[in-house]
Amino acid sequence: HSKRKTFGDMIDRYIEEILPLKPKSQEKQTQQLSYWKEKLGHIILKDVTSSNIVAIRNELSTGQTPRGIRSPATVNRYLAAISHVYTIAIKEWEWTHDNPVSRVSKLKESRGRTRFLSDNERVKLLHACKRSGNKYLYFIVVLALSTGARRNEILSMTWQQIDFKRQIITLEETKNGEMRMLPLQGYAYDLICELFKHRHPFTHLLFPSDHGNHKPVDITKSWERALKKAKIEDFRFHDLR
Repeated sequence: HSKRKTFGDMIDRYIEEILPLKPKSQEKQTQQLSYWKEKLGHIILKDVTSSNIVAIRNELSTGQTPRGIRSPATVNRYLAAISHVYTIAIKEWEWTHDNPVSRVSKLKESRGRTRFLSDNERVKLLHACKRSGNKYLYFIVVLALSTGARRNEILSMTWQQIDFKRQIITLEETKNGEMRMLPLQGYAYDLICELFKHRHPFTHLLFPSDHGNHKPVDITKSWERALKKAKIEDFRFHDLR
């Protein structure tokens, strides 16, 4: 009878009946649910409490795996996996009326990687870019810092996209095919005006390559060199945004 069912019985039935319907996540979830079963499988289902779940959540987040410590996102996937088992056990099997996972807080997941420059690092980086052998690097980095545009958006930028009167840059080729307006103000605006005075007569690009006017300049090596000179580690161009 369902009163005597254990937490482990619930997981076994789910792995047998439900997971085959989810071929993509079958392997991963079998592994996650086996972990839950190993820890709490012996407990009678109605006796499993939120504090049991919290204890395992904390163990998951501090325990070492061969690949290091699990990320908050991974721990949350373990919680989601067991929560769905409860959902099925309540709705379809009527083995229990309660999902203790629903009262357990998820871990805060980091919003990807964020690496900001300190003021001191920013000054050193701009100084290194200014002295770079690449005449455009400084302009490009200032533009990235002040507008938040992506690297390839800046490199492929043309003079038609710049409205000096309204002080805006129009980007058409964003990821979703829509238009985006970026303000062009202050020092970045002055720099672009300066660049416009000395612009290349045979190309629309702001930052043409020396090896062909219709290709944008390549900043890969000069950017790496500038980072090295400024002694800045673990920083990517994308982080300027």
